[in-house]
Amino acid sequence: MTLKRWLATALAATVFAFAAVTVAAQEPDPTAVPTDDAAQKPGFWGNEFALYIETQTGAASSDPVSTTMFTLDNLGSISSVTLEDQEAARIAVGWKLPEGRGKFLVVWEGLKETEWSFRGTGLKPNLAGTSRQAGDLVTWWNVEINGGTLTSQAQIPTWVEDEDDVNENSFPDPEEIRIEASPLGTTRSVVETLENQVQTLDAMYTRPFGGRWINAGWGVGMRYFVYDGNMPATAWLQPARIREDTEGFTDGANLRLLNFNQATTGFGPAGFTELRLNFFRDRLTLYWIARAAFIIADVETDTGDFFTYVRNSSTQTITPVAARIQELRSKDIWQTGAEGGVRVRLVDNLVLHLGYFLNSYQDAVLIPSRISIPETTAQAPQGVTALYRTRDIRVDGWRGGFSFQF
Repeated sequence: MTLKRWLATALAATVFAFAAVTVAAQEPDPTAVPTDDAAQKPGFWGNEFALYIETQTGAASSDPVSTTMFTLDNLGSISSVTLEDQEAARIAVGWKLPEGRGKFLVVWEGLKETEWSFRGTGLKPNLAGTSRQAGDLVTWWNVEINGGTLTSQAQIPTWVEDEDDVNENSFPDPEEIRIEASPLGTTRSVVETLENQVQTLDAMYTRPFGGRWINAGWGVGMRYFVYDGNMPATAWLQPARIREDTEGFTDGANLRLLNFNQATTGFGPAGFTELRLNFFRDRLTLYWIARAAFIIADVETDTGDFFTYVRNSSTQTITPVAARIQELRSKDIWQTGAEGGVRVRLVDNLVLHLGYFLNSYQDAVLIPSRISIPETTAQAPQGVTALYRTRDIRVDGWRGGFSFQF
């Protein structure tokens, strides 16, 4: 077991010990002689039915998740996925302890993607009309997905020294490069959802403190985290020197986009703090919550089978080479969140909730930052190698619903 895992385990033990000591401190001494008042004192779980239930639903969206990667040293693919529309839900079940000793609470929160968008750009230093290369990577492909429709379009960056070298330095400066139209491009339908889902399950002990008008609360416990779904990416799948044109890019027609199937699970300590402002005899409450969790997670990515391409030097034909990108990493990750909103007590124990939330699931996605593909048929048995980096899923949205304390 690594040092970080030992620290996480120790932190979890400390969290539960703190909660246990806090609750135990409220327990009466079993050796004390009971008085009339003590005989009427409720037990640990209380003498009444004290179930708490809460349900909320809403909507959310994510920041763009980068799936950018480079092929070899000089082929760039800048791409990102945005989970445009997500269904958000929260269900909580708990038991309120008597005499203000807090509450045991189990909370499930989930996000389910229902619509997504994608942007991808294929760049390389090659230019049509010359053997020289541009100083920076230039755009050869643009791919866009919106509303279940993929649109891709190629363009041809061109520089001819006799025609375009305005400053006569024999070098293709950025302002001298012409963009010519290409007949290559396509529009077609794609899946409407990538089936991305994020779920957390928290088991916590919570406790309030403070006065009537301004009070607060805290909670400590453990979190189980699950994320699964798909993250598409564009990439160059053949070396640049094979052809100095638009071929070899995953435009979604001749070559499909790479699809990275994601699966992340983890477990670790979690906690929150809350500030509340109460008005009209607690009929109206404004609240702010800060959350954090430290998760020991397994992060996995897998493209399934696809092909890269090399030119056979003897036959001058393009040869497909079977490939697959697959990786599993164990990683310690943080998850943070914030929420603010309003609660309205409609009747004695029935409360209306409406809030806006921000959550960051850090390092939940694993995508290569650079891949190395075979450049010759002799290198084909080596397959594809990759360097990886993790990406965050950051979402914001709203939820509304009701709770009832029996």
